[in-house]
Amino acid sequence: MLLPKTMIKSKVIMNTRNGNEKGDLDTEFGRTRKFGEDFKLKTDKGFISKQKDFKYFQNFNYFQSFNFRFIRSYIWIVFSGLVLVSILAQILYPTDYFFWKNTISDQGSPGLNPIGSIYWRIGVILNGIAHIPYIIYLTGKFKTIHPKKAKQFLFVGILSALGFSFVGIFPLDLGAIHYIFALIAFLGYYYTANLSFQIIESQKLFFHRNGNEKKLFPMYVLKMYFQISGILCLGSFILNKFFFDKEISAILEWNYLLAICIWLLFWPRFLHNLRKG
Repeated sequence: MLLPKTMIKSKVIMNTRNGNEKGDLDTEFGRTRKFGEDFKLKTDKGFISKQKDFKYFQNFNYFQSFNFRFIRSYIWIVFSGLVLVSILAQILYPTDYFFWKNTISDQGSPGLNPIGSIYWRIGVILNGIAHIPYIIYLTGKFKTIHPKKAKQFLFVGILSALGFSFVGIFPLDLGAIHYIFALIAFLGYYYTANLSFQIIESQKLFFHRNGNEKKLFPMYVLKMYFQISGILCLGSFILNKFFFDKEISAILEWNYLLAICIWLLFWPRFLHNLRKG
């Protein structure tokens, strides 16, 4: 986790005579240290520990320059692909398809949707794989704030994306194995999303001190919607499938998928706005 600019007023002194790089950091608290040493800075929230190879930024630079339009276009194309294969699968569905009646996986069932399931399964497999580069990209941004949580984000995010792809490989007709991978995907995205919220919230004090806390408001709204949707869907899934042997409420499943899609689409613009601040 990087130390905000507001906590550091620094002056770097380079001395190459001995082949060493030395630096003095004059902080708000009057502490001085050399690069490469462990240290602690006392704040009004306790102690912030920093390890070796400490780096500081004179300007707010958590999110270094990147091609905002490219990454935004990429995730929108991925999302559009999922929407298109879903529409195609529903058009080819032999009977009427209703969001409040039919679950997401009904689209990819060879028994329920012989022709449409082919397109849907291929689309879901590719869609899950396409999430992986995006997860890696977000990890690169998050690791400058909270390296430990960013590593968890990367691992669980890739696991979730693979689980999503395997939902297409193992259709509803195969029973338990399909539900296992669906649970991996849904639980994984829930954990990954909450990690992303925690990473940004870890710098809430920084935004408050710089008068930019209002920029976090959209994230708080999304966080509330995502968590409520996830709890309702996953709770219904676990209780119905593993305890009462009933079908999950279809509308809750669709609503949670929408929350996941909004969460994925949310980050390029949000990070871009943070960086401008």
